[in-house]
Amino acid sequence: MTATNTIEASAALSLAEVAEVAGVALPAGADAGRLMRGAAALEGAQADQIAYMDNAKYADALAATRAGVCLVSAKFAPGVPEGTVALVCKDPYRTYAKVVTRLYPGAVRPQSSFGESGVSPHALIHPTARLGDGVGVDPGAVIGPEAEVGAGSLIGACSVIGARVRIGRNCAIAAHVSLSHVVLGDRVILHPGVRIGQDGFGYAMGPQGHLKVPQLGRVIVGDDVEVGANSTIDQACFRCEAGSGGSDQAPPRARRGLYGTRDGWVVFFFVDRPGPGLEFNS
Repeated sequence: MTATNTIEASAALSLAEVAEVAGVALPAGADAGRLMRGAAALEGAQADQIAYMDNAKYADALAATRAGVCLVSAKFAPGVPEGTVALVCKDPYRTYAKVVTRLYPGAVRPQSSFGESGVSPHALIHPTARLGDGVGVDPGAVIGPEAEVGAGSLIGACSVIGARVRIGRNCAIAAHVSLSHVVLGDRVILHPGVRIGQDGFGYAMGPQGHLKVPQLGRVIVGDDVEVGANSTIDQACFRCEAGSGGSDQAPPRARRGLYGTRDGWVVFFFVDRPGPGLEFNS
């Protein structure tokens, strides 16, 4: 039996399409209709695959590559071998990301474990929960009372969406995620095992012993945030509003690591003032 975990390209791209996505012109003599069917590293790329290069330490790999197309910066373009089409661009890695996203759209965010759409009959959804148009819910997922899931979002297998949790549009919640006391913006990506909004286990310390402090806040995650697998963002007790003067008055214990976004990046940082993309109640 032959098995592979390799993600397959959803469609081939012609050289003309690759150049269009890259925002560059095809070199003279290139066959605009030639198809690229995937992407690979310089060392392993074949004639129907795309590679990129923007680091001098890979000069030998560039010279030996068999890639059909190489996205390359101008200073390394002379090293592209015959038979490989050089597409010269200012930022090869960023351009590569754009092209590969077209080839492998399913690799950009978590997909249904069952490769299906719609709500599985094996999911458990409370009657008061509200699901927008085109929501997908995989088997074993649980959606609690008065929870809201925005249009086009996916809830992965065995994920638990707690009572009154709000999830925005076109979010991807992978398998085995748990959410409580949280509001997610649009296009949020949570990878497998993420936990958000659970008890922050705060305690008042003293000679009489540790006294548990109830955690009454919530976590608000803004648009376009991505959180990696098995990460946690706890609920806490005081409100610390992102981007406002309120964060300056937050108690020292409220100043903890926060997830946010900046210019398309996902950031985890330890600062006094929360960054964009997140309101953290602490």
